[in-house]
Amino acid sequence: MKHYYIYILTNKMSTVLYTGITNNLLRRVYEHRNGLIDGFTKKYKVIKLVYSEDFTNPTDAIAAEKKIKGWIRKKKIKLIESVNPKWNDLFPQLEGFFFGGTKNDIKKYYSKRASEYEKVYHREDSNRQNELRKISKALQSAMSEKNVIELACGTGYWTQLLSRTAKSVYATDIVEEALEIAKTKKYVCPIQFSIEDAYRLSFSDGTFDGGLANFWFSHIPKSKINTFLKEFHRVLKKGSSVFITDNVLVKSIGGKLVKKPNDENTYKLRKLKDGEQFLVLKNYYSKENLLNIFKKHVKNFSPKNIFYGKNFWHITYTIN
Repeated sequence: MKHYYIYILTNKMSTVLYTGITNNLLRRVYEHRNGLIDGFTKKYKVIKLVYSEDFTNPTDAIAAEKKIKGWIRKKKIKLIESVNPKWNDLFPQLEGFFFGGTKNDIKKYYSKRASEYEKVYHREDSNRQNELRKISKALQSAMSEKNVIELACGTGYWTQLLSRTAKSVYATDIVEEALEIAKTKKYVCPIQFSIEDAYRLSFSDGTFDGGLANFWFSHIPKSKINTFLKEFHRVLKKGSSVFITDNVLVKSIGGKLVKKPNDENTYKLRKLKDGEQFLVLKNYYSKENLLNIFKKHVKNFSPKNIFYGKNFWHITYTIN
């Protein structure tokens, strides 16, 4: 289901209000905050999100935006304070929806690690390198001549490999530092980059005929897996190819595995070069786990759709 949002921004002193409408709230507010949209908000530095409302019908959203724009300031203030009495900046909370409760740690971790992230693909381990080559070959085959949406593209490592056989790629991520690195690379097919919320994609139904999500599935809270897959499949046409890969648990690498009380997810304690530590959501799945998850969403999904190695797993399937 596609979503539409009305939102209200203010400046640092809360003296100016701006009402807008968008089908991608995360990206639009990010653009306002980084001065990427010329006009009123950029001129007066109106970048603080203080109110938003979600609609599934675009007509209702447009009507609500027009109504609020016609209100006097006093009435707009009353609306804001009905849900946000302290006028807190809601953007961090909005970002938090993307990764659930642990998102802030994950985003900061990958932001700081962006420049060194691809080192994980160059570890001197012959078995690991062999599996990565198999993933690359299978990925390029599955996405050949497809118009692909790539989720969690990171610094563009897989995007480059994908571009050799895909028809086009729309590469998305939440970490702007990673996207900036990805944009500097050279690609074979046409590429577009965008900040996207994987649980509420801004694209229309059936926009793409190929879907890629590499090393993202393990960061999804288990309670949101069904939501993610339904939304991912929504933007794919019938007959589309899907490719997903992620890590198998190898206890000797990637930091200490941590479990929290009354939490079905697992976490990895990660340490950066500067000594700063992060607790990053990281779930691991057996072949049986993957089979049980995906057969609920994919017709005729079977063990034949799964490659399960010592270091990585990957699955390929077709949207029925």
